[in-house]
Amino acid sequence: MHGGGKCYATLKGHKHPIYSIAFSPCGQYLASGSIDNSVMVWSVKDKTLLRRHRGEGEIFEVTWNAAGSKLAACFSSHSVTVMDLRM
Repeated sequence: MHGGGKCYATLKGHKHPIYSIAFSPCGQYLASGSIDNSVMVWSVKDKTLLRRHRGEGEIFEVTWNAAGSKLAACFSSHSVTVMDLRM
């Protein structure tokens, strides 16, 4: 059986490869983490960049809390950042 899915959006903004992406619990936002030292938060509906956080190292993982109000990212600099993202 062949799927009929279509590309919904292509979100561009990172300068280097993206290692991690995660939808918010409500599905309205997408977070991406890259080796360009930045975490980006996108609006899925509007396909726009809402926030950008630059850290001190490459990002290997991003994840939302269950409420969707915070986003955590782990960096190659041996640190974890927790961002308050109440939209």
